[in-house]
Amino acid sequence: MRIGRALVLVSTGAVALLGVMIVGGLALFGVQGLKPEAQVSAGTLFELLKIPFAVVAGVGGLVALVLTYRRQKVAEAPQVLAECRPQARGGGTGPRGPPATRGRGACSHANTTSIKDEQMKTDTEERRS
Repeated sequence: MRIGRALVLVSTGAVALLGVMIVGGLALFGVQGLKPEAQVSAGTLFELLKIPFAVVAGVGGLVALVLTYRRQKVAEAPQVLAECRPQARGGGTGPRGPPATRGRGACSHANTTSIKDEQMKTDTEERRS
């Protein structure tokens, strides 16, 4: 799943859940309506501003969490590729066991994507030279 789609999906789900919780809370406490005020006091304004700040902080935390997850995946990709390289070349037992178990787990995915991508990059660099 692309990162943009994941962020939109999680953000939409969070907003929907927030709406359901607000409506459910108002119904639970039996709120009939809101009393209009002619002038908003400083205390009321402060209470109203706390809500958007909390929402922005929550969205910022969500974005930070997703970015940290992506950074970790990018940092681990070379290690997975290096562990799977002997299997892709047909030599050695590799990190996942003897040759009979090849084609399963993380190395099978790395063999089909990362190695092909790396070979394409190498071929492109050789053509430029």
